[in-house]
Amino acid sequence: MSKAFILGTGAAFGNHYTTEEMKAAFRRQRLAAGDTECDLDFADRVLDACGFDMHSVALPLEDVFRCMSRSEYLEHRMTALIDLAQKAAENALAICLSCDVERTSIEGMGCLTGYRLLNIGRQIAKGNPNARVLVVEGDLRSAIGNSLLDHAGPTASAAVVSGEKIAEGERACYELICGKSRIVEGTENLVDYRELDCGEIRLYLHKELPNAVGHAEPAFIKALIAEARDSKADPPEVTEMDIACHTGVPRVLHEVAKAADAADEQLAASWAVMKAHGNLSGASNLSVLDYQNRVVENGRQWVLCLGMGPGVCIEGLLLQRVSSPPRITESRASDTCPEEEAIEQRVPRTLRRSNSEAAARTFEAEEGKESACWRPSRPSPTHGGA
Repeated sequence: MSKAFILGTGAAFGNHYTTEEMKAAFRRQRLAAGDTECDLDFADRVLDACGFDMHSVALPLEDVFRCMSRSEYLEHRMTALIDLAQKAAENALAICLSCDVERTSIEGMGCLTGYRLLNIGRQIAKGNPNARVLVVEGDLRSAIGNSLLDHAGPTASAAVVSGEKIAEGERACYELICGKSRIVEGTENLVDYRELDCGEIRLYLHKELPNAVGHAEPAFIKALIAEARDSKADPPEVTEMDIACHTGVPRVLHEVAKAADAADEQLAASWAVMKAHGNLSGASNLSVLDYQNRVVENGRQWVLCLGMGPGVCIEGLLLQRVSSPPRITESRASDTCPEEEAIEQRVPRTLRRSNSEAAARTFEAEEGKESACWRPSRPSPTHGGA
């Protein structure tokens, strides 16, 4: 039976703001918009209850939560959505991919985006032993902060998938054993997502949504493990796996742990990424997998990947560790990144916070030498690598 592997993972983030900064930004923008009915105290309580250390948003602070003008909204719809295929072609050439690269752009899959794409990459690679698939995900629009125009969302993340013929000099991190998708019946009224004429996002999530997904997850996980065993793999019980789940809010991770009969520490990567960067929404799946791959020490041999999104749907994969990349550890948090572990990034001046003391803590790179890597002890703009 043909195999598929993950050769590398990476992730990059936007600016980082404290919860107090986010609360102040929300109040400022609601008042500027003339919204006298918004329950600002309730909004404060919601943000406080999330318990995030920082929030990643690819906007300057003065634009966080700002409503788009009608012209900005139309421009965004054109450049970020309607023109998506053209942008994908330009980006492929910008990173020196072949002109013969086969591109597929998927939009609107929400919080299961990364793992849905990874499953597509797995299927392609299993059908072609020489295949190399670059999977890239990012938010075009975010309900948290409302990303504007051509800026990325709160994070972008990626993985490289290969067929079973590993070339000299390549090294597989994980084998992609199997994957599944499932529509959760009876949940179509638990989520309502729409964009208004003014460009605002209106997202309604019923309070029973986590319960409904949690109720469906045990059978889904059982079916995923059964599929792996049918393929002659030998996965352990879920209690012996790490779980890489998309970052939502603490209740989501608690419900996943409960449904899987797992301990919170099995979701260590999800908790770490969520605490450090906030609710990253649809672009978070591969960010969590990257943390699992490159930062978590003494990780388990098997990883259960879970994402939940519009439908309501569940997306999952089972991965088995093949080899470990160089770790970025807590003890090296203050070290300068070795060149091979650094990721180059040019940060537009419009994204810098020149009048904030927090800028010195968030951005270590100076203009002209924009190199930074993941710091477990405090958020940094980027981390990545194979």
